[in-house]
Amino acid sequence: MFFLIGVICGLAIYNFIIVNLPFPLPLYKKLLGGQIGSLEDLEELCPTTANSLRQILEYDGEDFEDTFALTYGLMFICCLGDKETSKNGVLLGSP
Repeated sequence: MFFLIGVICGLAIYNFIIVNLPFPLPLYKKLLGGQIGSLEDLEELCPTTANSLRQILEYDGEDFEDTFALTYGLMFICCLGDKETSKNGVLLGSP
């Protein structure tokens, strides 16, 4: 699918056809060889995620887990099925 979009964009450029494709700014930065990966680039692509991350980074309180209700768990897939290896940073056993 991405190959087809690339072919269509390439044909449009080759034939001097103006196509209104609103690509995000980080794509243009990457094409021009610039550095991407800042919070502003993320905000351009996904404003909700960038806003959430900004709130997490700016929070100075002591009750971080209670305020944001952030917990995490790790899972991996093996030949025997899914196994949960950790929950809230505590290992549950060997995988």
